[in-house]
Amino acid sequence: MKRVILLLCVIFSAIYASGQSFDKNADKIVIETKYTNIDSAMVASANLLLDNKIVIDVIDYKVRYITTKACKERINLYHKLLLRFSEEKGFVTIILSGQYMLATAETYDSSLGWDPIENSGFKGSVLQQAWKLLVTNANYLGTISPLNESSEISK
Repeated sequence: MKRVILLLCVIFSAIYASGQSFDKNADKIVIETKYTNIDSAMVASANLLLDNKIVIDVIDYKVRYITTKACKERINLYHKLLLRFSEEKGFVTIILSGQYMLATAETYDSSLGWDPIENSGFKGSVLQQAWKLLVTNANYLGTISPLNESSEISK
């Protein structure tokens, strides 16, 4: 019986996360965490990124952000993440954004051709694939906040 209840909880949480809708042209995701200390949240987030084989480029405790190195996710799709940490109502919030690039291994240049990841709304597009990667990483880092409304995330 406990396994059935656990399975139902997992299924409903997966359905909720996949059904999370974001406004078109949203360019960042607000994530709520269980942490009350920013340094602890940064260390935990860095560990989660490393567990998912994402290489960290910079961790700046003073300015409260983490950047990742370029990661090849699909055949020609590279992406980088930016996590900004802030405290709201006693808990740490992460604002996740990213950049993507289409390139082959021969034409890849880490300094050229990066575009911001945003929710294009075009199914099957490369930009939409990059957005899905951003949402997947957001789900690893914490709970996607209900603050992800057009007034909060599309600029």
